Amino acid sequence: DSFFNGKGNTNRTRAFANLEHGLTPWLTTNVGGMWEDDSLSGEFFSPRGAANIHLTRNQTLRFVVSKAHRLPDPFESSPDWQYRAENVSPEAIADLIEGERAGPAVTASSPDNPIQPLDEETIISREVSYLIQRRLRGGLFQTEIKLFRDSLTNLISGQTNLGDGPGDKQRWDLENSVDLTQ
Repeated sequence: DSFFNGKGNTNRTRAFANLEHGLTPWLTTNVGGMWEDDSLSGEFFSPRGAANIHLTRNQTLRFVVSKAHRLPDPFESSPDWQYRAENVSPEAIADLIEGERAGPAVTASSPDNPIQPLDEETIISREVSYLIQRRLRGGLFQTEIKLFRDSLTNLISGQTNLGDGPGDKQRWDLENSVDLTQ
């Protein structure tokens, strides 16, 4: 009720496909992707490719590259944030504002605080891993050592604050302003 005035609608459609092929007994390739259509942000495609080199029956060297997106959620992209007055006193004003949305507002169409459209966040992930698997009496022992590099771009950053008390400033300054490599 505070964030979306008690209602909201977002539609997202996703389709995923994956194809794996054993080129030789020691090499398996994998390609895949996910297509998304979001009513707020549009269409996106996230591809993934991998090669698995089977060193022995129990050891595999993996190479993987993928790209993915995080779309802005409705709270970030189309806010409608106000509080509803409850248990108001004195009674003289209670009849006027009890149950009404009141206080400072953040909305997508506020002339005093225009909301900037946000882009999707993107991650490109690269990894090399070494996988060991051994069958044991009661199951399977598996361990994997992984080296990875993730490049994240257009991360959404900023403040979402209506203010904590009288005189506090309303802040809604989300933007795609952070890039990060890990």
